Amino acid sequence: MAPGNNAAAIATQLERVRPELPRLYSLDDTLLSLIEEKSEGLEPVSSRAYRIPLNLLANGTLRQINPDGAGLGRGGAFRTDFAILSQVFFVHPVEYTALAKVATDSKQKAMANYVDEVMKQSMEEFRTGLEALMQGDGSGTLDTVVSVANNPVIGVNNANQFMDGQTVQVFPNLTSASRGSFLILAADAIANTITIDPSSTMPVGTIAGDLLIVDGGSGVANSSINGVANLQLSSNTGTFLGVQRSAYPGRLSTPTIAGNSTAISPQRGRAMLDQVRLALGVDSPESAQWIWYMNIDMEAAIENIGLVVTQVIQTQIKGDSAVDMLMKTAPKTFGGRPIKASIHATPGRIDGLALKHWFRTEIQPIDFYEVNGQTLFPAYGADGGVETSFLSYLWVGQNIATDNPRAGVYSTGNAIPQYFFGH
Repeated sequence: MAPGNNAAAIATQLERVRPELPRLYSLDDTLLSLIEEKSEGLEPVSSRAYRIPLNLLANGTLRQINPDGAGLGRGGAFRTDFAILSQVFFVHPVEYTALAKVATDSKQKAMANYVDEVMKQSMEEFRTGLEALMQGDGSGTLDTVVSVANNPVIGVNNANQFMDGQTVQVFPNLTSASRGSFLILAADAIANTITIDPSSTMPVGTIAGDLLIVDGGSGVANSSINGVANLQLSSNTGTFLGVQRSAYPGRLSTPTIAGNSTAISPQRGRAMLDQVRLALGVDSPESAQWIWYMNIDMEAAIENIGLVVTQVIQTQIKGDSAVDMLMKTAPKTFGGRPIKASIHATPGRIDGLALKHWFRTEIQPIDFYEVNGQTLFPAYGADGGVETSFLSYLWVGQNIATDNPRAGVYSTGNAIPQYFFGH
């Protein structure tokens, strides 16, 4: 007779499940939240374009005169123009099956209600996707291809710009047709790569330098939600929210300082602040809710400034432990202004944002798409019958802008510290 081994007893054993559901991927909506936190920063709008009046040119008619009968000359006045902001719509579909719902709808069946968790996290994922787009140039571009492997794996500048299960398009540039699209299996922020799902294929001809654009985007300049890269741009060519920059030289151009692949320094930070003071007056940063916006690579670079100059005299230290040279968190300010870090911000770039001038227009708030009070819809099969799957859609119609690009500043090409983004 066979002994009573574990195989014989397995049917009587209870299965234990850890009561936590850890998340192994990132969700972050720093800039979107910063703009939303401004109660005066929301502008409800209709489907008509939103008009932003701008005071662009002064009229310097200062003259020296001879009051002994000489003429005073003619006067002038400042010149205004207006920018235009159109609304852009996005959707985040959610789908689950009937079995996933009924198999997890009580504590006796599952450690978490799957549908409740999916619906709760979908809002975070949607906001994260919008945050990623808000770093771009207004074309819907999320990032560019850095390298292409045969796995197939695509190297990018910042993999946090992408989400698992996301479909993206590949464009050679903003004036050419799309090469096609692919589905992402997983985005790896440490390796800085996105892996294509086995059910999908890399579009033929994809090469380094190609643009990776949000699904549904047209790949045309200024056709998607505005981003830091096109609102804070040092240029006198092209347009700023529909206004020709060349018509007002310097007025619609954001001050900038090149990093030239060197480490950020206190001197560069001061110079960036002083660029704004030169442009708008010495007190301008003080009255504009001014912050530094950057990725954590630049947050670490600013911390490194202090670590380099830290000095410890061992003979003056009490106790039995060496001094902890690393504080619990990175610096919260730079030059006395708050640092707001986002994993979606462009690596090697630091932006000074005058939040007083940033705002959001909204025709449709983030909410579930509704038809006659219904927000959950059945899926239909090829035979015309109802499938045991359910669909729900989060959607939004909005845009962001600043009414004063001169009030900010940015620096690109700053040296990225070791261990970040492949460095």
